[in-house]
Amino acid sequence: MEFYIEDEDLKKINHQTFKATKGDIILHEFDQCESIVLVTKGEVIATKSYNDGHEKIIRTIKKGDVIGLSLIFSSNPQYMANFTITSKTAKLISIKKIDLLNLMNLNKSLNEKILNYISDYSITQSNHIKLLSCKFIRKKICAYLYNEYKMRKKLEFEIEYSKTDLAQFLNAERPSLSTEISKLCKEGIIENNNKKYKILDLNKLESEM
Repeated sequence: MEFYIEDEDLKKINHQTFKATKGDIILHEFDQCESIVLVTKGEVIATKSYNDGHEKIIRTIKKGDVIGLSLIFSSNPQYMANFTITSKTAKLISIKKIDLLNLMNLNKSLNEKILNYISDYSITQSNHIKLLSCKFIRKKICAYLYNEYKMRKKLEFEIEYSKTDLAQFLNAERPSLSTEISKLCKEGIIENNNKKYKILDLNKLESEM
């Protein structure tokens, strides 16, 4: 998902540009969402920590995406994850709610853009919840790859997650995930090379969901 604000529009409002480096936590779980954060360089992950010590990746935010836009207009705008820089460096732009509202009044086309983003984000989150509700790892993997196929409209693609990150995203154990991917490859349903996947038998993949 992408969301950006033109430089011409940024000049019309107050905003803050800042840099961060790998490992920096720019937002903490339970922080109040008072600003949106545009990622103009680098990568950020949102993770949820649990009492037993394990973490789950909720979302990866890359250049051209935004943090907080789906939350800032909520009646309870509280972050439910930690946001950590995963790239060597990152460049970000922070815009407070009042300044965003001012810009929305100045540029009416931005309103539709924001609504589109929030709608798309809601669909993405809904799909993630459906994935997590799958009982078996194999079903989670097949559903995830099928969703990627539907979104990209092609059978061969590269995903954003390593196997370690994909295991966290699907709330699965890394060894079990690798085993199931290997089985799907041996059965001729998919091909896999690192982050690259190719669906060889769409019907079989769909039947596994």
